[in-house]
Amino acid sequence: MHHKILPVVFGLFGSFSFAAAPVASVSTSQPFSLDGHSISVKGIASWPLVVGDELATSTAPAQIFFRDGSSIALAAKSNAKIAGTSAQPVFQLI
Repeated sequence: MHHKILPVVFGLFGSFSFAAAPVASVSTSQPFSLDGHSISVKGIASWPLVVGDELATSTAPAQIFFRDGSSIALAAKSNAKIAGTSAQPVFQLI
């Protein structure tokens, strides 16, 4: 029986190594859209962003904080995408 469980456990741990590492985080006071999904900010100070993420602010501006210490203020009702690579993320205003 233990032989059946081990491959599943190794498979689970292996999948974590392929998860995209956050390149930035977003902080805002109002809900926003991330990859087409509405995100509530209740009780959450910031939300991680990975390369490929698209975000849209609603009625409040947002602050994007990158790992290198730089930040971008995104106005309310704006759309943006995180492109590039995890080593060199690129902020694109859409």
